[in-house]
Amino acid sequence: NKVTNILLISSGEDTFFKSIENKYKQNTSDYLVSDLKENIIYLIDKKIKIVAITTDNENLMKSVREKLNKHFPILIIVPCSAHIIQLCLKSLLKINTIKEILEETLEIISNIRNNKKNSTLLLDLQQKDDVKEQLKLIYTTEIRWTSLIKSIERLRLLKKYIVQIIVNIPPNFWEKINLFY
Repeated sequence: NKVTNILLISSGEDTFFKSIENKYKQNTSDYLVSDLKENIIYLIDKKIKIVAITTDNENLMKSVREKLNKHFPILIIVPCSAHIIQLCLKSLLKINTIKEILEETLEIISNIRNNKKNSTLLLDLQQKDDVKEQLKLIYTTEIRWTSLIKSIERLRLLKKYIVQIIVNIPPNFWEKINLFY
């Protein structure tokens, strides 16, 4: 089922308020506006001051925001920060020096993940160090910016083992990845 979650954010703290589950209807802007409008009115009646709404960048949600703003003109429409970060990251990854770091990172990860001998060696080296839960490398996706962060964090965490497995790591790679991180 399609689900719309409503979170209330105040002073940097978020609180789950409600999920609107849509089992049968088409997820149109009119459908969503009626449910969201009802919830906004409920919150206002409870003396909760609402000053802004944020949705993702999907066209449906843009339409919902515009229609809600007609009913509640005082509402500020705030773009989704996760999407803004993702767009910024996409632009940053086009810069040659950063692109080079990312390519080197992906090559090292692939060299271990896509090679049975290397991936087994990564786990064996951790086991020899009595690491209770051996870790694998995470291959980043461009879909979510957090994926790249997690991938780099894991790479840095496993550096001790990676340098034993990959002999031809580009010069200054670890310094560059630390600066990028």
